Amino acid sequence: MSGRELIDLLEKLTSHDLDSEKIDGIIEYLLDFAEIDVKVSKDKMGLSISKLDTKEIVNKFSIDENEIALYIKKGMDVIGKSLKEMVINNKNPENELEKKIFNKFDVENLRLKALFKREYVMPVLDDFKVYKTSRVINGKSIKHYILKIDYDDSKTLGFELTEKDLRKIYDVIKKVLEGENDGSNRSV
Repeated sequence: MSGRELIDLLEKLTSHDLDSEKIDGIIEYLLDFAEIDVKVSKDKMGLSISKLDTKEIVNKFSIDENEIALYIKKGMDVIGKSLKEMVINNKNPENELEKKIFNKFDVENLRLKALFKREYVMPVLDDFKVYKTSRVINGKSIKHYILKIDYDDSKTLGFELTEKDLRKIYDVIKKVLEGENDGSNRSV
């Protein structure tokens, strides 16, 4: 058996006939209910799901539990390919599904991030999260916040913040967005 014949045989053994209507339904479900994180680089994109109730999908679409991963992967592949075409190749949405993807993921913003990364000057923000937490120092519970910043595809920076720090960041951002700082000043 030649290498090509072996590859063809393995593809046949691992291929699954997936129901296209179920795939379409899962794509809609993913777009409506899944928390999908998008990372964009110069000419590539990455998608990941941070929260998803697979049992609900199994029940809703009558999918065998052993096949759910295949259906989700296929749905994510369709979303990813469509999103990549719109972000990296500047394709405009042509159908309702693409319009839904365009709006859910704020494609215009992702296009800007990809452009910033192609014309690199400084690190580009990929994502950030703020967590409310507490820790014990010298026997005293101290409530504070964690600001986690993801940048340049795989780097992370974290800051511990007091409530006052967080409010100051909020106030500065609010002033900039409301036009009180036109960008000519280095700080607000």
